[in-house]
Amino acid sequence: MILTQVLYQSFDRSTVLVTGAGRKNIISGNFAVGTIKDMSGKSMFDSDMPSTFWVASSDNIVTNNVAGGGERVGFMYFGIPCT
Repeated sequence: MILTQVLYQSFDRSTVLVTGAGRKNIISGNFAVGTIKDMSGKSMFDSDMPSTFWVASSDNIVTNNVAGGGERVGFMYFGIPCT
């Protein structure tokens, strides 16, 4: 669970849930501001698309969160593809 946290000026991602271990989580009531691109070139993420909340599985509960002042994307959420 990631509940009621304040995240400020992180590089590339403030909150990350990856496939596999990133399932059955609750992310709620968080405030994140100022997610910026990692300019060192050492990021393990797509540094061209920094996002504050990055969720790689649709098997999570993401509710009542705020992302502001980031360089690109507030929420990047990968779900089940449309058919």
